[in-house]
Amino acid sequence: MSPGGAVGFLSRTGGLLTSFKVIHGGRSVEYSYSYFGDGKLKTVTRLVDATQVRKATYAYYGDETHGNAGDLKKVEISGWSGGSSHLLATRYYRYYTPANSAPGRITVGFKHGLQFVVGPEAWKRLVAASIPPETATKEQLEEYADYYFQYDDERRVTYEGVDGGARAYGFQYDGKRRPTYPTSGSTRRPKRAPTAARTSSTPTTSSR
Repeated sequence: MSPGGAVGFLSRTGGLLTSFKVIHGGRSVEYSYSYFGDGKLKTVTRLVDATQVRKATYAYYGDETHGNAGDLKKVEISGWSGGSSHLLATRYYRYYTPANSAPGRITVGFKHGLQFVVGPEAWKRLVAASIPPETATKEQLEEYADYYFQYDDERRVTYEGVDGGARAYGFQYDGKRRPTYPTSGSTRRPKRAPTAARTSSTPTTSSR
């Protein structure tokens, strides 16, 4: 029991956390977890006094055009009202794959490297523009995504586009592999992100 009088309970199955519950002042808040067969997180459900109030559902890529097997693809947040659930928000992620980071190309990414992050508001704007987020072209996502990353051949971020390119930052690295932040910035929306420059230094990110 904590000094404030709250009591917490943990439940595990096969080494995986299945529930976390806190009781305080006669009320309870619980988080319930479910998993796919390979151990990846499937859902997280928040319950208040045993009533479901929020649920996060996770989806992962197979070997697909915009992601590699096991990469987190999408998180959907649902809420409950009147006994039924409704979708509140969607987050979508896109990655570099061997197809778009193949040898011979100017290095901008690597397998499993995060390419785009599309938050709930950006997702809504894409849908409102009649652009399906999961099949949108790279150029379309550059105009809407919350974040867009490019990397050098040592897997370090060299370019970050923010808010659909409304702000853009470039990164260079000193001899000790420390980033200088930022080397360039802009409040103007570029039509296309600049190509990342190649550098040579010890990698700081390992492959999965």
